[in-house]
Amino acid sequence: MSRILQFMSYPEYILSPGWKATRAAAIARSPRCALCPREEPPFEVHHRDYARLGEEVLEDLTVLCPLCHQIYELGRQVLGLQGQTSVVASAETVMGAPGTSTTALPLSMMLAR
Repeated sequence: MSRILQFMSYPEYILSPGWKATRAAAIARSPRCALCPREEPPFEVHHRDYARLGEEVLEDLTVLCPLCHQIYELGRQVLGLQGQTSVVASAETVMGAPGTSTTALPLSMMLAR
Protein backbone atom coordinates (compact mmCIF):
# COMPACT_ATOMS: atom_id res chain seq x y z
CA MET A 1 0.00 0.00 0.00
CA SER A 2 1.27 3.46 -0.80
CA ARG A 3 2.04 5.73 2.12
CA ILE A 4 -0.60 8.25 1.04
CA LEU A 5 -3.41 5.70 1.40
CA GLN A 6 -2.42 5.11 5.02
CA PHE A 7 -3.69 8.63 5.74
CA MET A 8 -6.50 9.21 3.25
CA SER A 9 -8.71 7.38 0.78
CA TYR A 10 -8.10 7.50 -2.97
CA PRO A 11 -11.11 9.84 -3.52
CA GLU A 12 -9.74 12.16 -0.81
CA TYR A 13 -6.30 12.11 -2.45
CA ILE A 14 -7.74 13.02 -5.86
CA LEU A 15 -9.27 16.13 -4.25
CA SER A 16 -6.06 17.08 -2.40
CA PRO A 17 -3.82 20.05 -3.24
CA GLY A 18 -0.92 17.62 -3.78
CA TRP A 19 -2.76 15.71 -6.50
CA LYS A 20 -4.01 18.94 -8.10
CA ALA A 21 -0.40 20.16 -8.42
CA THR A 22 0.78 16.82 -9.83
CA ARG A 23 -2.14 16.74 -12.26
CA ALA A 24 -1.38 20.28 -13.43
CA ALA A 25 2.29 19.36 -13.97
CA ALA A 26 1.29 16.31 -16.05
CA ILE A 27 -0.99 18.41 -18.25
CA ALA A 28 1.65 21.14 -18.62
CA ARG A 29 4.17 18.48 -19.72
CA SER A 30 1.83 16.99 -22.30
CA PRO A 31 -1.07 19.38 -23.00
CA ARG A 32 -3.06 17.10 -25.29
CA CYS A 33 -4.79 13.73 -25.17
CA ALA A 34 -2.26 10.94 -25.60
CA LEU A 35 -4.69 8.83 -27.63
CA CYS A 36 -6.49 11.25 -29.94
CA PRO A 37 -5.73 14.61 -31.51
CA ARG A 38 -7.67 16.60 -28.88
CA GLU A 39 -5.66 19.59 -27.68
CA GLU A 40 -8.40 21.50 -25.83
CA PRO A 41 -9.36 20.91 -22.18
CA PRO A 42 -10.87 19.34 -20.26
CA PHE A 43 -8.26 16.66 -19.67
CA GLU A 44 -8.04 13.84 -17.17
CA VAL A 45 -4.83 12.35 -15.84
CA HIS A 46 -4.69 8.56 -15.78
CA HIS A 47 -2.45 6.66 -13.35
CA ARG A 48 -0.55 3.98 -15.27
CA ASP A 49 0.69 2.59 -11.97
CA TYR A 50 -0.41 3.21 -8.38
CA ALA A 51 2.84 2.07 -6.72
CA ARG A 52 3.94 5.68 -6.09
CA LEU A 53 0.50 7.11 -5.39
CA GLY A 54 1.04 10.43 -3.69
CA GLU A 55 4.64 10.49 -4.85
CA GLU A 56 4.00 10.05 -8.58
CA VAL A 57 6.61 10.85 -11.17
CA LEU A 58 5.26 12.25 -14.42
CA GLU A 59 6.09 9.00 -16.21
CA ASP A 60 3.45 7.30 -14.02
CA LEU A 61 0.73 9.49 -15.57
CA THR A 62 -0.95 9.82 -18.97
CA VAL A 63 -3.06 12.80 -20.04
CA LEU A 64 -6.32 11.75 -21.71
CA CYS A 65 -9.49 13.48 -22.80
CA PRO A 66 -12.57 12.26 -20.87
CA LEU A 67 -13.82 10.13 -23.79
CA CYS A 68 -10.49 8.34 -24.33
CA HIS A 69 -10.15 7.77 -20.57
CA GLN A 70 -13.62 6.24 -20.45
CA ILE A 71 -12.92 4.03 -23.50
CA TYR A 72 -9.60 2.93 -21.99
CA GLU A 73 -11.20 1.97 -18.66
CA LEU A 74 -14.05 0.17 -20.43
CA GLY A 75 -11.49 -1.76 -22.48
CA ARG A 76 -9.70 -2.83 -19.30
CA GLN A 77 -13.00 -4.09 -17.87
CA VAL A 78 -13.88 -5.97 -21.05
CA LEU A 79 -10.44 -7.60 -21.12
CA GLY A 80 -10.61 -8.41 -17.39
CA LEU A 81 -7.65 -6.19 -16.50
CA GLN A 82 -9.32 -3.82 -14.05
CA GLY A 83 -7.30 -4.93 -10.99
CA GLN A 84 -3.90 -4.74 -12.69
CA THR A 85 -1.46 -1.87 -12.92
CA SER A 86 1.15 -1.09 -15.56
CA VAL A 87 -1.03 -2.61 -18.27
CA VAL A 88 -0.24 -0.15 -21.02
CA ALA A 89 3.01 0.99 -22.51
CA SER A 90 3.64 4.70 -22.40
CA ALA A 91 1.15 6.53 -24.58
CA GLU A 92 4.06 8.32 -26.20
CA THR A 93 5.57 4.94 -27.08
CA VAL A 94 2.27 3.86 -28.62
CA MET A 95 1.28 7.16 -30.21
CA GLY A 96 4.57 8.99 -30.69
CA ALA A 97 5.67 12.13 -28.93
CA PRO A 98 3.25 15.05 -28.97
CA GLY A 99 3.38 16.89 -32.26
CA THR A 100 4.66 13.95 -34.29
CA SER A 101 2.73 12.32 -37.08
CA THR A 102 1.85 8.73 -36.23
CA THR A 103 -1.05 6.38 -36.75
CA ALA A 104 -2.86 5.34 -33.59
CA LEU A 105 -3.04 1.68 -32.71
CA PRO A 106 -6.48 0.19 -32.09
CA LEU A 107 -7.40 0.27 -28.40
CA SER A 108 -7.35 -3.54 -28.18
CA MET A 109 -3.72 -3.62 -29.40
CA MET A 110 -2.70 -0.86 -27.03
CA LEU A 111 -4.26 -2.60 -24.05
CA ALA A 112 -2.52 -5.84 -24.96
CA ARG A 113 0.95 -4.24 -24.68
